[in-house]
Amino acid sequence: MSKALTCGHLVYVRTLKCASTFYWNSFKKLGWSEIEFNQIDWRNQQAFSHMIDPDQRRHKGVAEYINLTNAYDLFYQNETFKKFITPVPCLDLHSASYYDQYGNYCNLIDWIPLSGHSHEETVAKTDLLLRHHGINVFDRWAWEQTHRSSDRQKKLVLDLEDLWCKYRPHWGEFYLQRDRELYQRVISRFDYNAAAWPESSWLS
Repeated sequence: MSKALTCGHLVYVRTLKCASTFYWNSFKKLGWSEIEFNQIDWRNQQAFSHMIDPDQRRHKGVAEYINLTNAYDLFYQNETFKKFITPVPCLDLHSASYYDQYGNYCNLIDWIPLSGHSHEETVAKTDLLLRHHGINVFDRWAWEQTHRSSDRQKKLVLDLEDLWCKYRPHWGEFYLQRDRELYQRVISRFDYNAAAWPESSWLS
């Protein structure tokens, strides 16, 4: 189950592989309180999180699992292991679909899309949301927690993407379909150019 941090009526939902370490540590630094996802009061609280393209997140999430289990060399040296990994849509929470984690609450979360935007742009947009809800971060973001992928990690993600696109497993397509539809709804409604949060939000 995903973790969350709350500050009054606002709740940050931690979505792995979506800059979550940076935002989690920033909000912890500001004194936000940790709660479970199932403790969110959806009638009186507004949840928000960040998202990337679901296929991109799958590749990054699987790569993260491979690195965490020290299986990087195994992936490149063992064809049987590579064949096993290639069609798998999800290995752990890093690659679990948005809908697997949040169910229909996906439609209530104020999503901020990250794909196609710089880290600075997405921080500025998150800051706009916070200020709309009466929270001022000023310059207290945990910039030191900004995570940049290594060349080794980038190569693994690209290779996983190439294999995924080459074989296109039908169960993988089915698993990510709702996420893809959600992501398309979010990016079609979200306005990065708006100067105020209500005009930016996909929920407006």
